[in-house]
Amino acid sequence: MRLRRVSFWFFPIVLLALGANAFFLLLIKESYDAVVAAQQHRQSALELANELHQETEQLARLVRAYTATGEPRYLLYYYDILGVRQGEKPAPANFNPRSYWDDVIAGRIKHSIPKEGPRRSVADLMKSRGFSDDELLRLKRVLDATAEMNKIEQIAFAATQGLYNPETGEFV
Repeated sequence: MRLRRVSFWFFPIVLLALGANAFFLLLIKESYDAVVAAQQHRQSALELANELHQETEQLARLVRAYTATGEPRYLLYYYDILGVRQGEKPAPANFNPRSYWDDVIAGRIKHSIPKEGPRRSVADLMKSRGFSDDELLRLKRVLDATAEMNKIEQIAFAATQGLYNPETGEFV
């Protein structure tokens, strides 16, 4: 009688244990997927932040190069970088933000901005990748700071061309 009762309950208990295991495996998979998504978001954020930092450094180098040499191509590259970053100009064909501008300045590739094409600012790109409002607010603070720096850089451009009066602080 006892063996019969044990054998009767054995199969339902095994099914219940398998069901519990399946449930826990499902929870583990959901947690794993959430971690992978968080890592991808983090990687995307780091890549965008590095691109923004590299562009800012590139803009500063272009200002120094222009003020030292007076070559107008540096001025053109400067405003093209800003235009692409702000979404006012489409990105060049085969655009890789990590190396494109360095290759153009070094003369390894020919620079050309297409007349037509997708125009996406850094903020639009971050919104499309699902960045939070807090992250977008921090981006705005960074862009505001770089806008202030751009004003100083534009004064340097004008001063190099003799179009800025430092005594009055006005453009001529």
